[in-house]
Amino acid sequence: VASSYPFDLTARDRLKILWFLLLPEATLENRRIDDYFDAPFFRSNFWLQICTVFSFQPWHSLVEFRRYILRFYHASSKLPTMECVRMTPSNEYESVVLPLKRFLEDRGVRFVLGTKVVDMDFRDGGDGRKAVERLRCERNGRAFAVETAPEDLVFAALGSMTSNSSVGSMDAAPVPAAGTRDAAWTLWENIAGKAPGLGRPAAFNRDVGKSRWVSFTVLFRDTVFADRLQELTKARTGSE
Repeated sequence: VASSYPFDLTARDRLKILWFLLLPEATLENRRIDDYFDAPFFRSNFWLQICTVFSFQPWHSLVEFRRYILRFYHASSKLPTMECVRMTPSNEYESVVLPLKRFLEDRGVRFVLGTKVVDMDFRDGGDGRKAVERLRCERNGRAFAVETAPEDLVFAALGSMTSNSSVGSMDAAPVPAAGTRDAAWTLWENIAGKAPGLGRPAAFNRDVGKSRWVSFTVLFRDTVFADRLQELTKARTGSE
């Protein structure tokens, strides 16, 4: 029987959510969301709000789903109206990326563009840990290596969700870039082959049809939608 709560969850699903939030993450690995929840869950308002806000599908990772619920639990009461969403005055690149880039450049950070890190060599870092010994890079088709010192810190972005993205037009859908890998995935696949503890990229990219993310922009000729959104969320577009 459906509950009277706004999320429209059955008593069984409410208990299952509480239980899986308490379980150790390791017990949920290699499971899909629909491996854990039954059909009524996917007809609830809770699922409708979660999947539209965070782009979840029933076949996505149960672990990832749990992480999102824990991360945004404090905002659950505002999900129906999206009052919890904060938007930048301009697009995120101009409002976040460029100011951060200028901040770092003013403090001596050097950005090297047109260069791919395709692999890393490791050395024993002690206590069973690994340390990066060198970066293997490519620039303009030329391979070269960058040696690291013991005191250096290496931060690597692996498996970007926007990798190999393709763009459509006003009257044509985007054509998937099948069979290609960009630097983020190539790097992860290379280093994971050397160190199993660095994860399994194939869990995320072996079935692109079930892991891809689709985004779109809607253009309006008047302010009716923006006015209604502001009324619903109680936040003026571009004010946060």
